[in-house]
Amino acid sequence: IYISGKIDDAQVNRLAPQIAKLRHVSNDPITVYINSNGGFTAATDIIWGLLKSRDIDGNQPRIITVAVGNAKSAAADLLTYGDYAYACQHTSILFHGSRVGVPENLTAEDSYSLGDSLGATNETIALRLANASIGQQRI
Repeated sequence: IYISGKIDDAQVNRLAPQIAKLRHVSNDPITVYINSNGGFTAATDIIWGLLKSRDIDGNQPRIITVAVGNAKSAAADLLTYGDYAYACQHTSILFHGSRVGVPENLTAEDSYSLGDSLGATNETIALRLANASIGQQRI
C-alpha cells in the first residue's frame, strides 16, 4: 500500500479497503510505502491496527515499512512500527513530541489535563519506538 500526504481520516478511509483486500487474499507480508509529512496519531494507530490485526485463525502478516520520501511526525512513527523498516537514500525522517491544539478558554485545570495526556502519549510512543528498535514486542 502507499501512504502519501496527510495521515488523517480520509487516508484511513482510502486505505482500509485496500488493507482488507490484502488481508483477505493471503497472510503474506504487506509492504507499506511512506511519503508523508505526518498527520494524526489516532489515524496512524487505526492504519497500524488494520495492518496487524489477527485473522480468524490468529495469524498476523509481517509488515515491511519503506520510507521513499518524507517520513515525518506520525509517518515516522508508522515507519518504525514495521517488522522490517527501510529508508531509501535521501529520505527525510523527523520525530517530535506529541502536539494538540489548544482549546479556546483554556483553564488551569485543562492545561494540567492536557499536559498529563501529552506526557502519557509521548511515553507510549517512545516505548513503541524503543521496542521496535530492539526487536521486542510492541505495546
